[in-house]
Amino acid sequence: MKLLLAISMVVSMNIFSDLSNAVIIDVRSESEWNEGHLSKAYRVDWDEIAGSIEEIVPDKNMQIILYCRSGNRAGKSMKILTNLGYTNVINAGGLQSAKELSNDRVIKEEI
Repeated sequence: MKLLLAISMVVSMNIFSDLSNAVIIDVRSESEWNEGHLSKAYRVDWDEIAGSIEEIVPDKNMQIILYCRSGNRAGKSMKILTNLGYTNVINAGGLQSAKELSNDRVIKEEI
């Protein structure tokens, strides 16, 4: 599975891309988000992303990094965004992979 994810990431992005301006979207549930998420991430339920994405990312050519727990919901979200015309979407898989890819840090919400 990890090899398939790595191949998917390489195919989905130019390995020389600068990801510092990418929009990071966590498509996990609110309870998963509260357990820890990337500091620069937006949270959108994967099944609501079609109705929310234009507000977060109006430029369909902007780089978007999606993550969830395993990459499954991020993959579904990636398909939705691609069908909506977004051209630069990466399924980073899980939180740790997204952290490494984006060079971001994990934070936990204080409740």
